[in-house]
Formats: sequence, structure tokens, C-alpha cells
Amino acid sequence: IIYPYLKGNAIYSFYKSGIREDIKEKLEIASLPNVFLSIIPFDEVKEIEKECANKINEKWRDIAEKIKNYWQINFDEMWEKQIKDAISVSTAWIKFLDEETYEKIKEHLPPIPNKDFYILTHALINIILKQNSRLWNGWKEETKTKKCLMCGRRNAILRKVENYEYWNGKRWEKIQMPSNFLRDGERLCGICFVKRGYNLFFNGYFKIPPPKYESLPYIAAMEFIEKMERGDKDLLESIRNADIELIYEDEWNEENENYIKKIEEEMKMERKEIRKRLKEDYKKYGRPNKYYAILMMDGDRIGKMLSNKNMEEHIKISRIMNNYASLEVSAIVKKNKGFLVYCGGDDVLALFPSIGAINAANELRKKFEELFSSIEKNATMSAGIVFAHYKYSFYDVIEKVREAEKKAKEEYGRNSFVLYFLKHSGKLVETGGKWDVINDLDYIARKINGRDLSPSFINDFISASFLPDKLFESYIKRTLKRRMEGKIEDVYGKILCLIEKYRANKIDIKNIGNALKILYDVYSGEEK
Repeated sequence: IIYPYLKGNAIYSFYKSGIREDIKEKLEIASLPNVFLSIIPFDEVKEIEKECANKINEKWRDIAEKIKNYWQINFDEMWEKQIKDAISVSTAWIKFLDEETYEKIKEHLPPIPNKDFYILTHALINIILKQNSRLWNGWKEETKTKKCLMCGRRNAILRKVENYEYWNGKRWEKIQMPSNFLRDGERLCGICFVKRGYNLFFNGYFKIPPPKYESLPYIAAMEFIEKMERGDKDLLESIRNADIELIYEDEWNEENENYIKKIEEEMKMERKEIRKRLKEDYKKYGRPNKYYAILMMDGDRIGKMLSNKNMEEHIKISRIMNNYASLEVSAIVKKNKGFLVYCGGDDVLALFPSIGAINAANELRKKFEELFSSIEKNATMSAGIVFAHYKYSFYDVIEKVREAEKKAKEEYGRNSFVLYFLKHSGKLVETGGKWDVINDLDYIARKINGRDLSPSFINDFISASFLPDKLFESYIKRTLKRRMEGKIEDVYGKILCLIEKYRANKIDIKNIGNALKILYDVYSGEEK
């Protein structure tokens, strides 16, 4: 197996020799990519191809059935179809080119370095795989029940109204399940049901506690929650046991009357007392942030990096990608109080409190460049970062972060980022740029959030960004003197530097103002 590099990978180590103390923590990281490359005996290719696909689908069905059987739910054929269609395995194989074959077809092929037939074989098999993977129809499904609220694609087969109910093929039927498995009004398809219950399988299979992932409201409000843990721990624990969303004042409104009564019983406290204590905490610690960040990153031009490389070089790249995914990414994400969803090779997906994503993204791309510098001098990463309200559809947020990452590469070129701000109202604000501006943007946004610089400066900047260069710079200097406490030299210097970099990359400097607006709003946690 050339890719992925498996030596030192925790999941592979577990498969070979079972659980060990040194791999327990690493098993929490989804660090295997969904593509592999290997050299096998040609006369066994069809047998191996079939066996690989069967093993993947068998393991997926085993996971799904174990989770379904745990709850003893008799789903109908809709469950069977959703589970069966969940995974498509695309394969491609080609006989290793040799001198004789090459001589026959070389006039139709590009020149290859030193007649290294591995290079040409690899290029051809990539073309075949791309064509084969395009044949998949995805998850097309006729609507029979309402759509799943997690993925938005498939029919829901489990829901929680007042009670839990599952779809038996004709109607919704009641079932007993833990009160916190779904929120009131939530509904899931078969695949999202399996994802939600995966912790049960993880614990039974790996014999260790599953990775701990907090809810979106918790991640958004993490800074406030950490302060409560030090100052009002009893109330915090009561709220966490009931519903962490109740940390937000809006959740106590009269529209949720029946639910609030139920919570009062669970917490054994009257809402008047709970809200009074929460308001005291708001005064001490500020209000909890309602926005979290989701980060998606991807290496730039990896295909180009892999092209015209021999087998030895591919193995070296594979080893570097494994070290990046297994050792570096998790540490950086944790340091910035994030939760790593997956890291396969050069792909990263992680969740953060709004204030941690920018620094984490910058550290991740720097580490990627450092590790790959021995292979590719210009190795870079691009990223999409979406700041979203905790109540915004997570399915839509995932779609937006994919869109943002793609836009970073296509509109700003490699080594870039795009920021999206999804307000609770549904309004989208966006901006982008090159990585060399991110630290200064973050620095100025924090100055504004800390009130060292008035938030009004942002609108001042945007409204005057059309002015000629020298006139605009003079205007910024005068405005800073009016809007900022103390000396302005540091901030003014950083703004001039930002303007120079944006103009050098032929990016509208209005993007500076948009970036500051996004970062200020999400750092403060409120829509101004």
C-alpha cells in the first residue's frame, strides 16, 4: 500500500494488534483518508477489488445493525435502502506499463522522466478513477416522510415530537428511548441515526470511551461556560444535565412554556430563580456567544504535487501526510479549544468557539508548509471558515463551508482563505484574502472587540474605501485619532500593511472592512 502510509496509524495498529495504551488517544482521530493506492498481483485484481468493496460495505452494515438492534427498532425497507445506498466504492485498476506496451502507445502519451513507468501508470489510473467515481447517483430518494433535519437529503425514519416515534412503513409508531438522544422536534434519517448513535459502537468495538463532542450551543458559548465553571458551577451543572441551550436567555421565553415547566421539574428550581442567577452571571462574565466556527482546509494542487513523482517520492509524501494527520492536526485543534471531526491526509474539518478558528487555521497551514517543504517548496493550504449561529441548520453550514473552501481556491487563488458569517436571520456576509493578512485582521478585530478601537471605525473604513490611495490613508489616520483611545501608530501601521497586501494581490480593500466586521460580530457574539 503506497497511500495512505499505515505505519504508526492508530486505527491500523488496533486492527493488527488490538488496543494498546499508546494508541488510545489517537484512536479518537478519524485519520484515514477515503482513498487508497496499492500495487497488487494483476491476476488477483478482480478478486481483491470485489473483496475490498465487500469488506467496506459489510463493516458499515455491521455498525448500522448493531446501533439499530441496541434500541430494538423495527425499521421498514426504507431503512434497508438508506443503509444499502449510503456508501459507494469506486475502484480503478490498470496493468503496470512496461517497455513493450509503452513503445506501442508512446506517440499518444506525454513524455515521462527517465521512462519511469510508475509515473505514467499512476497518471492513467487517476483518470480512470475520476471517471468511475462520477457514476454514483448519490442519495436520491422519493419523499415519503419529511426530510431529515440533519442532512436534509433523505426521508426521516425517527423523530421526537412529544414522544419518540419511528416509521414502520405505514405510520409513525411510539418507542422508548433516552430523553436526550434527540431534541424536541428533531427527526433523523437512517444514516444520520447511525452517526448519532455511533458512540455506542465505538465503545463496544475499540473498548475505550468514545471521543467527546460537545453540542453546537456548548461550543459557541464555551468561553462563558468556562467562566461559569469557576464561579457558578452548581447552576451550570443543572443546566447541562437539562439542556445546555438554556444558558441563553432567549430560550426561556413564553413560547417554550410546556418545555420550561418540564425543565423546572428536572432542575428542581423555579425559572424565576434560574433566570435571576443567569442574569447575575451575564453581568459578571458577559453574555454567552451564540456563534461557533467550522473550519474546512485542504492542500492546494495536491494532484500537481503528486504528478511526475516516482514511487519512492509518493511513499515519502504519504508518510508526511500521515504524520500531519495523526500527530500535528489534533494537537493544534485542541490547543485552540476545538473539536476535530476528521483529518485524512491533507483534508481537515474541525469545530471551534468563534474566537479560536482563525489562529488554528493559520497554525495548521504553517505546519503543513513546514512538513512538506522537503518535497514541495510551494506547498500551501486553503481554507473555508464559516461562523454560524448555533440554531442555523448544520446541514446548510456544512454545505457553506465546502462552498467557502472552494471559493478560496477559485477566486483568491491557492494559499487563501474565505470567511462566511451566517447570521441567525439567514443573511450571509463574506470576505476573503491571502494568509499573510490574517494575523493583522485578527489583531485589529480584537482591539475593536476590547473597545480600544470604536466599532464605528469599521463602517468609516468601508464607506471611504473608494478614495484615492493617499487621500484614503490620511482619512484613516484622522479617523483613528477620533475613534481610538491612546496611541494609534501600531494599529495604523497594520492597516497600511493590510491595504498594501490587498492591493498587491488585486483584491478590493473593502474586503478588509468586511473581514473586520465579521470578526468583530462573531467575537462579540452579537449581531450589531
